[in-house]
Amino acid sequence: MSISMLKKYPCTMQHDQSDCAAAVVSTVLLSYKKELSIMKIREIIGTDMYGTTVSGIVSGLNKLNFTVKAVRVALED
Repeated sequence: MSISMLKKYPCTMQHDQSDCAAAVVSTVLLSYKKELSIMKIREIIGTDMYGTTVSGIVSGLNKLNFTVKAVRVALED
């Protein structure tokens, strides 16, 4: 394995169970050298005490000028 494959990448840890999507969005933003607080990201993607919907993630990332598309795939046994 080459050294370039071991490149460090930003990683945001979630604060609680409902923060998974916000932490992922934060990690994506940091990869693009953009930084927002978890609280601001939660607001943008519509996170509540139960978590975040896929449509909330998509619309939030669109608001942050990302082009995203949600797809559904069928898992085979």
